[in-house]
Amino acid sequence: MAEIITNHNSILKIYLSALAAKVIDAQKNHQLISVLANQSNSLEIARTWEYFITEELIGYVVSESLEGLAQFKQLEGYGCKLGKEGFAVLQEVSEPIELTLDTLAAFPSTLVPMEAILQSNQFVGSCDIYNLYRYNWEIKSHNSSITEGFLDHQPTQVEGFIPFVTGYYPQAGNLAPTLDYYTNQEIYIPVSLVNLLKGEVNV
Repeated sequence: MAEIITNHNSILKIYLSALAAKVIDAQKNHQLISVLANQSNSLEIARTWEYFITEELIGYVVSESLEGLAQFKQLEGYGCKLGKEGFAVLQEVSEPIELTLDTLAAFPSTLVPMEAILQSNQFVGSCDIYNLYRYNWEIKSHNSSITEGFLDHQPTQVEGFIPFVTGYYPQAGNLAPTLDYYTNQEIYIPVSLVNLLKGEVNV
C-alpha cells in the first residue's frame, strides 16, 4: 500500500472507486408526472416539482488507502430507497483508481463547494448554484475502524446535517474553473469537496 503524503492539510494521493447504480422502474416516475399534470391541469407545474428522473447514477468514494475501498465490492447487488418513490440497485463498483493532487482548469466531476469557488475568484455566473446538506459526523467517528458500521447493525455515527452551498458546472458554453483537484486527467474531484465532507471547514 502506498504511503500517504500530506501537504498543507491536503493528501497528495488518494484512491477512488466509481459506483454505478441502476434506478428501478424509471417509467413509474414518468407515469407519476403524467398523473400530476392531469390533476393540476398544467404540465409545466408538474415538471417544475422536484422529481428526480434518471436511469443511472454514478457516485465516487474516495479513500486514503486501497484497504478502505476494497469492502465496497461487497455492496454490488444491494439496493436502497431514493427519496419517497425511487429505488436503485448498485450494479457495479469499479476497481480502485489512483488520483493525484493537481491545480488546473477542468470541469469538476462532482459538485464544488461555493466557498472554494469564491475564494479562488472564479466567475460564479458560469455554474448552477444549489443549497445542500452534509453530514455532521460525531467526533469519535473519525477514530473508528474502516469496517465499523459497514454491513452490520451499528447506527451511522451522524449527529445531524449542516447546510452548505455548492456549484455545478455544466460543460456546454462555460469556462472550466481552476481549482485543486484529485485527478487522473479523466476524473476531477475537487479537494475542497473532499475536505468539506470530511468535516473540515477551511475549504
